[in-house]
Amino acid sequence: MNKIVKFLGPVLILIGSIVAYFSPVAIVDYIGIGVAALGLGLSIVNTLKKAEKIDWKVIVPVVCFAIGGLCFGVAGFSEDKMTTLAMAAFGLVGIIIGLITAKNKIEK
Repeated sequence: MNKIVKFLGPVLILIGSIVAYFSPVAIVDYIGIGVAALGLGLSIVNTLKKAEKIDWKVIVPVVCFAIGGLCFGVAGFSEDKMTTLAMAAFGLVGIIIGLITAKNKIEK
C-alpha cells in the first residue's frame, strides 16, 4: 500500500496538468489544479513521514516535488506549445529527482 501512495502523488500531478491542458471549459481547470495540488501534497507528506529528522536530506526532495508541481501547473495552463513542452520536461525532471533523492537519502 505504501508503494502505491508513493507513486500516486506524482501520477496525480500529471493527471491534474493533463486535465488542465486539454479542458475546453474553464471550470475544469480548477479541478486540474485541485488534483495536482492533492498529488503534490501526497508526495510531500509521504516524504516527510518517512524521515526521522528534518534536515537537508528531507528538504531537497520536498523542494524538488514543489518545483516539479509548479512546472506542471504552468505547463497545464500555458497556451504556447514550447512553454508547455519545456515546463512539462522541467516538471518531470523535478519529480524524478525528488523521487530518487527521497529514496536514496531518507531510506539510508
